[in-house]
Amino acid sequence: MDFRALSQLLQKQQIIYVFLQGIYESEIPRNLIAEMPQKMKPLLAVADTLSSAESKKAVKELVGFTDSIPSQDVDILQTMLAADYARLFLSIYKAPAHPSESTYRDGTMMQYYRDEVLKTYWSFGVSAKKEFTEPEDHIATELSFMAYLCQKANDALSSGGAGRHGK
Repeated sequence: MDFRALSQLLQKQQIIYVFLQGIYESEIPRNLIAEMPQKMKPLLAVADTLSSAESKKAVKELVGFTDSIPSQDVDILQTMLAADYARLFLSIYKAPAHPSESTYRDGTMMQYYRDEVLKTYWSFGVSAKKEFTEPEDHIATELSFMAYLCQKANDALSSGGAGRHGK
């Protein structure tokens, strides 16, 4: 793969990570819903590189959903998506599925896996956003870090060097 193609792939991946970060961080704001059809187009190119038929199908369904947004009432869609987010992550009548690595891997919060993720961020000179109060191993923070890594890799490609993290 040449540098230009790799750079374009990194840019597309970064867009996807930023998008996914936004939908896991909080309820989806109206402006992001309106931008979804355009922002999700790069996902189709990435889908072609996936080896799993199931993953390809999921990506195509997601893009199909986002393509349908212009024909829907965005206010109603925003309310429906906010209700889904609340039911998944904020529910008071059932234990919500906390979207953090520690909870997923160990069933606990703020333990070993969170510490390991934090060490990785620090090794790259990165710290979590102070205004985001969830644990550092929350999926939104991890997706933000992945977008950061795509940007750093693209910067290294542009400057012609592999570079070292944190520098």
